Amino acid sequence: MDELEGETQVGGMDEVGAQKTIPGKESLKKPAGRVGSPLLVFLLFIVLIAVGGFYYLQSQQRMEEMRVTVDSLKKEAEAKTRTIAKLTSDLKNKEEGLQQANAEGERWKGEAETMRLALAQKDSEMAELKHMAAMKSKLPKNVQALQSKLAQKEIEIARLQKAGAEHVEWLRLLSSSTAHLIRLTPSKEGGKAAGVLLFDPGKPGALFYGYNLPKLPAGKTYQLWAIKDRPTSMGTFQPMGDQTGVVKAQKAGGLEGMKQFAVTVEPAGGRFQPSGPTYLLGAVAGVVGL
Repeated sequence: MDELEGETQVGGMDEVGAQKTIPGKESLKKPAGRVGSPLLVFLLFIVLIAVGGFYYLQSQQRMEEMRVTVDSLKKEAEAKTRTIAKLTSDLKNKEEGLQQANAEGERWKGEAETMRLALAQKDSEMAELKHMAAMKSKLPKNVQALQSKLAQKEIEIARLQKAGAEHVEWLRLLSSSTAHLIRLTPSKEGGKAAGVLLFDPGKPGALFYGYNLPKLPAGKTYQLWAIKDRPTSMGTFQPMGDQTGVVKAQKAGGLEGMKQFAVTVEPAGGRFQPSGPTYLLGAVAGVVGL
């Protein structure tokens, strides 16, 4: 019984050891599985953060590019708006200038017709005077008086012919689609003086008409200038009794690219460069001081 009991106890102990050993192995395996799962979750979490950060940075970069593009488009739109406003203002000014030029043209046409009639009358008077001069042998006492009168009439006709030629030139320029009408406004010294100048770019001729011109002291004259990079003289003139002055100027090479026109007061005979005060000034595009 003791042996049996001992064997039974040994066998019982083995079974108990076996039972204890099996649960121990299982307990060692289960914790290993639990340790691996949090590590995997942590790694996935890190990957998700990295991917999210990458897409976030990309989205921020794209938003910055879009902001830069929008700012650029806004600036371009503002620039185009300013350009359109300037072009609209220039068009309005040109339309007003054209209306004024048309009004001036109508007035000059009327004056040209008056001049033509006056020339026809003077031609008739000239023919009559020549006929009377031919009879000087019959009227010896009146020959000298007739010759003097004829000379005066010839001078007057020459003046009228010159004025008629200037009116024709005005009409030619006014009817040209490429002609420019420049208004010259007075400085402080110029007082109420004003003037207009017509020129056709690329052609040598230009016509200037000034009015309300102050009378100049002895030894002084008005001088007209065309200004590009530096002033170029276009002639001198003296105002007539009605305070008007006309200059028919010629400039070799034309007036292409001229920026301004001015009238100054210079010593008699004029100067190669302006030296006196500026009385009138007009600009083709923008006004710049002389």
